[in-house]
Amino acid sequence: CVPWRWKGQEPADDDKEWNFVVDEDNCDTALVTNKITKDAFRVKKIFAERYRTPGQDQKMSAGERGCAHSHRRLWEIVAQRKQPTIILEDDVQFCFEASEPTLGWNNGGVFTERLILALREAPKDWEVLYLGWSGWRGGNYCILEEKCYGKAVRKAEYVWTTVAYIMTPEA
Repeated sequence: CVPWRWKGQEPADDDKEWNFVVDEDNCDTALVTNKITKDAFRVKKIFAERYRTPGQDQKMSAGERGCAHSHRRLWEIVAQRKQPTIILEDDVQFCFEASEPTLGWNNGGVFTERLILALREAPKDWEVLYLGWSGWRGGNYCILEEKCYGKAVRKAEYVWTTVAYIMTPEA
């Protein structure tokens, strides 16, 4: 009986204010007692129906549908190849003026160095390396328990706006 969805969310046994007793016959219910006031509450864990399946229906704009379709078509091409393929947005720029004017122009050298480092650090069985993305740098949803020790490679839990990535045929 595991009543808590993610490891680390279970209440501490030595909680000074609350006592949690899970119903052994129904893991979705528990008796919660305030140790100070002795007030007791029977609680039931209920998930919104839309979260019970690993995904949800989303309305997509025409642009989002077109982008998703383009990526899907590229994946079909990648699957037919023998080597990994780099996939870039149509407006990618490797040479651009730095956001800090005193830094001048970027010539793609840093990108190339980091790409080489990432390919060296990647596990032998890697399938996708995201080279540019949007999301919270600390990890989205923070479910992964693994630590990232590399200088260039981080394990991704969830990404969007995949502006640049490399994909193997096995992916």
